[in-house]
Amino acid sequence: MVNPEIKDTQELSKLLFNAPDPLVSIYLMTLISFFSGVFTELAIRKTTTLETGIILSLIYGGVFGFFIFAVPAVLSASITQTICKLFRAEISQKRAYFLSLSALIVAELIYLPGTILSVTIGIDNPFLYSFLLSLSGVLVFRTLVLRTITGIKPHIGLIPASVQSTLMLSNLILARSIEVYTDPTILGEFTGYFLLTKVVISSLILIFALYSIILIIEAPLKKNLNTGLLDFANYIFANIEKESPLLEGVFDVYSEKIKLPISVISIKAQDKTKALVLSSFIHPGPFGRLGSSDMPANLIKAFSQKTGAHVFFTKGAGTHDTNLVSSKDISQVRDAYSLLLNRLEYTNKATEFKRIGETPSIFSIGFGASTLAIPTFSPMTTEDIEIGVGFTILSEMKQHTKNPIFIESHNSFEEPISPIYSGSEDALNLISEISLMTKTISEQPSYKIKAGAAKTCIGLGINEGMGSEGIGMLLFEINKTRYALVFADSNNIAKGIREKIIERLKQKGITDAEIISSDTHSVNTVNGGENPLCARSGMNELLAAIDTLYSRSLDDLEEVEIAGIQDLVEANVFGAGKSSRLFSTISAVSAISKILAPALLSLAFILWLFTYFFSRGFV
Repeated sequence: MVNPEIKDTQELSKLLFNAPDPLVSIYLMTLISFFSGVFTELAIRKTTTLETGIILSLIYGGVFGFFIFAVPAVLSASITQTICKLFRAEISQKRAYFLSLSALIVAELIYLPGTILSVTIGIDNPFLYSFLLSLSGVLVFRTLVLRTITGIKPHIGLIPASVQSTLMLSNLILARSIEVYTDPTILGEFTGYFLLTKVVISSLILIFALYSIILIIEAPLKKNLNTGLLDFANYIFANIEKESPLLEGVFDVYSEKIKLPISVISIKAQDKTKALVLSSFIHPGPFGRLGSSDMPANLIKAFSQKTGAHVFFTKGAGTHDTNLVSSKDISQVRDAYSLLLNRLEYTNKATEFKRIGETPSIFSIGFGASTLAIPTFSPMTTEDIEIGVGFTILSEMKQHTKNPIFIESHNSFEEPISPIYSGSEDALNLISEISLMTKTISEQPSYKIKAGAAKTCIGLGINEGMGSEGIGMLLFEINKTRYALVFADSNNIAKGIREKIIERLKQKGITDAEIISSDTHSVNTVNGGENPLCARSGMNELLAAIDTLYSRSLDDLEEVEIAGIQDLVEANVFGAGKSSRLFSTISAVSAISKILAPALLSLAFILWLFTYFFSRGFV
């Protein structure tokens, strides 16, 4: 089952990253503000009889609510963007409008209960006190959020943070200034001294309360990551929006140098490299452009330019514990691959592909001194394989081959998910079947080999789970029998798609095939951290691409030579158990936040009462 700590982390990431389109935010601002005005008018009038005069009053209340809540929220979004740019603290348009919407909701959570309580206990001007307190809530909320998503210093952040509160107050004064001439009691105690006292005192108390809560929440982060909650969140936003490497500095506390296997399969024809398959036990995570997340695309582009070949990236064993700590370390991995390319020994013969087992099912081929093994647990979830299991697999394979090449297909995603750890039944079955497969392959005859290669970018993007390097195919013909390997630059593949692709290829005369994802985590910036290929859409486009790739690969089919090699590279990674520690830390923050969330609402009511009684001289 899925690790609950990772699940909490995914839920937190949804809160941090997902913001609606600006038009959606504007629509919600309008709707919420109008109905809050209608509700307030109903509460003040204490009636449910909808006569003509009452209906007109309710419409007026809705328009009034729109004017003092929605209009300032919409205006503040663009103004906030402009002010932030002046201080070199950027915020995207989408998030600027979402910030205004969120602040409006905070205001309503204070304003509506406050108004109801005022009416209940018979306070004059029932909406006024709660409205003034909502100004404080908006100011404090925007200050904290802007600090988080832009990194702007708090004392400077007060300038853009105060825009929405200032506009709300200005619109209130504008709306009520006409009425005060006919009914002076409308504003009551609404004097400059009263206003200043209420807003300043309630803001100070709210800031003190929220920062106290933040200190409690961020305790696990301070202990384990040596960074504050707001800084940590800011680094995440900076990485997602601007590919900032600041968060990698936080990960330095986890760094550990270890040696991990990398491997290369090279196919050439007429002394020209036709295709390269790169595999690594370095896990391409954690997300976005952090660490080794974008390593697949980085390596593919580098070696495509260097060799002119079709290049595919695959992963071996490795969980988030083998993420590179810094994206700068990718260059070291790239250099290690370059050295391997100079040590290749080619052969023009290979065994036929063989498949044994069901769960897992192992797809394998032997050529020269190398054996390639590709396991899948599909239709069950095919997840990360712990590094210890990977080393055991290589050790078993080396009993029958000089260069063991192990590729984890990562081609079937369905929650719940859980890595395959040492000692588990899945791990033991996997080790046993690969050992048997390697022995079987070593006893098979070899034949002349033909191969064709093709790649395409199919118009699917990050929302469909497709990385920048698209999809590719290697088509093999061995002993007059055809096989295919399909490579997708994605973080896993939605359950069932693998079987549809293989069925499609078999209809074209392919005897067997396997589908392999690169496990790139560059696409993991949506859907809370999990974004497998075609989980939501894109199936028809994918199958059409398979048809295209098969035709191109078939046209490219020719006699080739093939070589494989495997070696170790020293890499600066998270280290054993460190990713679990990181997820546990974020999970602790998420859990504490859930507990304290109701307390924030209670605090709003308490502060409202405090502000009211202070004005009456009771405090």
